Amino acid sequence: MEEELDPTITEGIPAYRVYHRSVSIRHLARISYWLTYGLFVWSALGAARRLHGSGFRPDLIHAHVYSAGVPAVILGRLSGRPVVITEHLTDFTRHTLEPGPRKRARFAFQRAARVLPVCCALQKAISSYGIKAQFQVVPNAVDTSMFFWAKRVATPGRPRRMIFVGNLEPTQHKGFPTLVEALKSLNERRGDWHLDVIGGGPLGPTANVS
Repeated sequence: MEEELDPTITEGIPAYRVYHRSVSIRHLARISYWLTYGLFVWSALGAARRLHGSGFRPDLIHAHVYSAGVPAVILGRLSGRPVVITEHLTDFTRHTLEPGPRKRARFAFQRAARVLPVCCALQKAISSYGIKAQFQVVPNAVDTSMFFWAKRVATPGRPRRMIFVGNLEPTQHKGFPTLVEALKSLNERRGDWHLDVIGGGPLGPTANVS
């Protein structure tokens, strides 16, 4: 466990990074995965014990996504503290969650004081797996001093500008390949547009689309 010392990241809030080993057992991927996840849970609980030993007593435990929620609810049960889990994973809405992650999500969500999906559609998708929890939708926060609607008058002949922000992966995790295919179709009908791409990943070098 190492303390994060970069003030631009912590903004004055004590933060620690916890590391654990991964396990690679050839031809036994499922066993290797569960062992690695077990080390993750054990490491998270070990870090909490170290913080507890230093005198830190939280009033609330917050976990980001269900996989971190598993050690969080265990810690909450041991310490008698309420646990809140924020969730935004698209695997729920795509119904691609495999049996193992599904069990972990059910274990974490049904033991948390609150589960905070970022939208109503996500809450409905989580519930469709038969998971019952105390839901409260909390949308993703936006700093409106940086992101806001600009007052701009359309200029004839000026291209319409679009922007994509996300990981540039060949999978549909962020949907970038779908966007590229849609723009190819659009380009057959009109060419007065321009796309700005912000993100990194395997498709980065080939992401210039206009």
